[in-house]
Amino acid sequence: MNFTFEGNYKSKRTINLGGVRVNDDKKVLMAKAQAERKAREYERRKLKSAGIIQAFYRGRREAAWSRQQLRLSFARLLSTLPQQLNSLPCNEHQLSLTVRKALQHLLVFYQSTKEQDNAMVAEFCRFLLLPMPHTHRSVFQWQLMQTDQTALEDRPWPILLLMKKEITLSPVLDVISLLLDVSTYTSLMPQHVEAAQAVHAGVMLFCLHSSHLLMALRSFYQHTCSKTPELLNKAFTIVLYAAGFQSTPAMTSHSSFTRRHVLEQLTVEVFSLPFLLDRVPLASKEHLVHAIVFHEQLEMIIDFYKGGAWPTVMSPERLAGVFINVTDMGNSQSEESLDKNLVCSSYARVIQYLLADLSPVYFAHEQAISIEALPVDSDSDADEELPQDVVMEESTPKRTLTPLVQERLESLYTTDKINALVQRCIQLATQSQDTPTPLFMAPMASLFNSLIVCWPRKKEGLLSTFLYHRWEHEPTKHSSHLAQIVWQAWLETENASVLSGQQTVDQMEDVMHTFSDLGLSENWSMIYLLCELYTRVLLTIGDDEFFHASSPNHQLQLNQVVQLSGQLKVIAFLLFWKAGTLDMQRALGLTGIQLIQLRSTVTKLLQQIHSRDIANAVDANDQLVEEETPFSGTRHSKGKLSVITPRLDLLNHLPFVIPFEYRVEIFRKFVENDRGNHWIQDYVHPRTSVVVHRDSVFEDGFSHLYPLGADLKKRIAISFVDEFGLQEAGIDGGGVFKEFLTALGHEAFDTNYGLFCATSEQLLYPNPSALVSEQLAYYEFLGLIIGKALYEGILLDVAFADFFLKKCLGNVNYLDDLPSLDPELYKGLITVKNFEGDVEDLCLDFTVLENGNVASLK
Repeated sequence: MNFTFEGNYKSKRTINLGGVRVNDDKKVLMAKAQAERKAREYERRKLKSAGIIQAFYRGRREAAWSRQQLRLSFARLLSTLPQQLNSLPCNEHQLSLTVRKALQHLLVFYQSTKEQDNAMVAEFCRFLLLPMPHTHRSVFQWQLMQTDQTALEDRPWPILLLMKKEITLSPVLDVISLLLDVSTYTSLMPQHVEAAQAVHAGVMLFCLHSSHLLMALRSFYQHTCSKTPELLNKAFTIVLYAAGFQSTPAMTSHSSFTRRHVLEQLTVEVFSLPFLLDRVPLASKEHLVHAIVFHEQLEMIIDFYKGGAWPTVMSPERLAGVFINVTDMGNSQSEESLDKNLVCSSYARVIQYLLADLSPVYFAHEQAISIEALPVDSDSDADEELPQDVVMEESTPKRTLTPLVQERLESLYTTDKINALVQRCIQLATQSQDTPTPLFMAPMASLFNSLIVCWPRKKEGLLSTFLYHRWEHEPTKHSSHLAQIVWQAWLETENASVLSGQQTVDQMEDVMHTFSDLGLSENWSMIYLLCELYTRVLLTIGDDEFFHASSPNHQLQLNQVVQLSGQLKVIAFLLFWKAGTLDMQRALGLTGIQLIQLRSTVTKLLQQIHSRDIANAVDANDQLVEEETPFSGTRHSKGKLSVITPRLDLLNHLPFVIPFEYRVEIFRKFVENDRGNHWIQDYVHPRTSVVVHRDSVFEDGFSHLYPLGADLKKRIAISFVDEFGLQEAGIDGGGVFKEFLTALGHEAFDTNYGLFCATSEQLLYPNPSALVSEQLAYYEFLGLIIGKALYEGILLDVAFADFFLKKCLGNVNYLDDLPSLDPELYKGLITVKNFEGDVEDLCLDFTVLENGNVASLK
């Protein structure tokens, strides 16, 4: 503050006439300059874009004005055409010029979105179809005949160019039909038929290759109501012309468009329309099959799959349409085209490929069964619910599906149609001498397998049709079973020859090669189908039919069963043993069968054959499934056993393929490892000391040992008290506990005790009357005791009935297991089953005795 004696103590203001000074750095100045430059550039582009938009708008406005002028000119020309036609032959040249000029105008101004233009096109095409005075030809044909500077091959092109814009009008369809009809050109040049056919081929080439005619026809079918059959028939006539088109050598030399390309376009664009053939008369359908040459189309579809895949345009809906239409064409040719081995096998192969390629959403209503959660032979009330390795999982469709398509897919293969297909298959297989049976049966087996996999709810009916359809063929009048035919075809394959004979571990590579070889993969469909068929056969035949070749219901001879089981054993063993190195979800070529599905089916049949074998074989030489494996020649060390033991699936599902002594050795190794993990040693102090009275061994053992649960595996010391109440002297070093287990088994498993009943062969099974809630703990305790005996290596003298052992293992009992419970009932059922007369004549009823009460069901 400046102080003066004048009293003015305020400071003078600092005035800067240059404004506020801002100290900006270099970066700020650079960013500011760049922003200003971008703003100027944006303004320039804005002005330029505005000029482009204005020019485009002016151009469109001028084009619309020009089209409108041409539209008016075309209307004037169109109004004069009838007058010129009536004045013929004076004004022929004028009429020709007027038609050509009108067509030129039409090509320029026509817009398919305008109803006015569509009406003009329809009227113009109707005029072209009018008959010429004093001739049978139409105006269009007369126009093609005009001799001027234009050659014949150049005259149809204005109409062809128009066709690229619109084909959905009825008169236009008529004109296109005239264009595609070869007689249109041959009638104009009767002296030069080859030249006329060449012109027709050029027109067809343009229509199919350049004008996208078939794509337009697809759109036409999709947007045309089925209640307009006249339009649909006209469009189908064009399809027939396209289907019958054959490319000429002259065309193929100038263009890569061949007959195969025609079939590809027809299949992708037209035959992929669901219910296409439902909209045409039967005569037209048969004409189409002849025109397209059905086996050529089948081979083309097969090449699609073998070459990689369909074009990217093939959606799931289009695949379903191809499947429906190919099946319809096959049904219409059941007596002619499919009456040859190669054609029938191609048809079966195509249907199977398409079924395997269809989206799972089309079968979403089928119940999905998870195999990993169930054992191979789990207990189930219905056989069709038995687990399969892989069944398509139900998923929520991401697209809207037409219910009619799903219903049609199911109705394509009814019982009658399957029956006819099986009859034709058997007939061609038994009478064929030109074609090797495997080449014919492999695709047929793949088709039958696909039907079973895609519609699991129909599996029972399908298998029944396959099994019990027999056809009497000449000249032997011998009844042929499908299972027998499939078996004979399988034996002729390289796969079967590789599996035959003694196998060792070092020789398994040849078998593994057959799983990956595309040329041999289709043969596996036959063994898969054979396993499904024979598994169902074993459910319904008794032991007397199984072991006697004269039975009409046993579709394989006993020696064939022995040979089959030997091959199945190798297949199942490898698929279990190599499961860690194989992709079990991988399909076998194009069959649609996954390795895990093949393993499941083979395993199930082997289990049933082995069950019959064990129950009825007298000695080891009579066994159908011998207990030997590819590694059974030498004894294995503990190191090799450590490699074997992780293959628990093999031990769980096919224990009989491993020799019994090896199974015991593996089991003892498991016990030894478990003892080490839980520190269970013989010299360790006992976990529990139990006092047991001689006259109540079971009750004392139950009261003291049942609460232990899993601790029962640990060491337990037993002290006996005699009948006088005195404790017996001695230290339990293992022998006393063994005596305890033996005594407990004698008491508990005695039929007089009431927990078990005995069959006529003195085999034990639980007493149904004792299965009350209070006594269920007794059975659980006995299970623990049996487990303890196995753990300690103690032998219990007890024999259970076969049907009870199967239930304990979680398996299902079938008809052949009934003798182990009630032999008389089994014999009675077999007698009724084989009774050739009317069963009602026997006047039988079914009587059940339960808790002393008799219930009779007639």
